[in-house]
Amino acid sequence: MNVKARSGFTLIELLIALLIVGIIAALGYPQYTRYLIKAGRSEGASTIMQLMERQENFYRDNLTYTTSLTALGYPSNTIESETGRYQISAGTCAGSNIRRCVLITGEPQNKQAADDTGNLTLNSRGVKSDNWPK
Repeated sequence: MNVKARSGFTLIELLIALLIVGIIAALGYPQYTRYLIKAGRSEGASTIMQLMERQENFYRDNLTYTTSLTALGYPSNTIESETGRYQISAGTCAGSNIRRCVLITGEPQNKQAADDTGNLTLNSRGVKSDNWPK
């Protein structure tokens, strides 16, 4: 009697392979989400820096800062970072007036809301929030 040789994987081999893939995914996913949060924070900081540059140009021309982002050429008084992870606005620094200091605040939105470090801030004196990307 001729017995054909069988080729392929057994059910046990497939289950072991799936188990290994599952373990790798379970270990890698938290790292991946932390990476995305950190990348989103960098994007928010970049947008805040661009807005601060416009504020400094406005100050140079008018000897005051502004809380109106439309005066800086934006379509509204709040803007979003490129991927919508931060909503950014301008306000007056605590204990000061708008002629002397402006505070730019980026509030996490959408997927970035999982970032438990809170808002990104930068004022015209160069003071950044503690969660500013390094």
